[in-house]
Order: sequence, then C-alpha cells, then structure tokens
Amino acid sequence: MNSLDVFTRMQVEDLLRRKKPTILLCEHDVRLREDMAARKVAVGD
Repeated sequence: MNSLDVFTRMQVEDLLRRKKPTILLCEHDVRLREDMAARKVAVGD
C-alpha cells in the first residue's frame, strides 16, 4: 500500500471494508492493521 497515492489507498481500503474478502494482510502500518483486521496472529519471537 505504500506505493499507492492517497486517493487510491482510500479506494482500496473502502473496497476491502465493503467486500470483506478473506486475505492475509502483512502490514507495518498500525492504523491499517487495526482498521482492517478481524483477527490478528503474531508471528515471531
């Protein structure tokens, strides 16, 4: 999502909220993770 302009990013986020697809989201952006996640799984040490 980093390479997208603000308008396109907002469109993608809106689409994901409306369609609620099953996806694996690996994201460093805390706001996006909190807004999009239905469940969270932490991997690592």
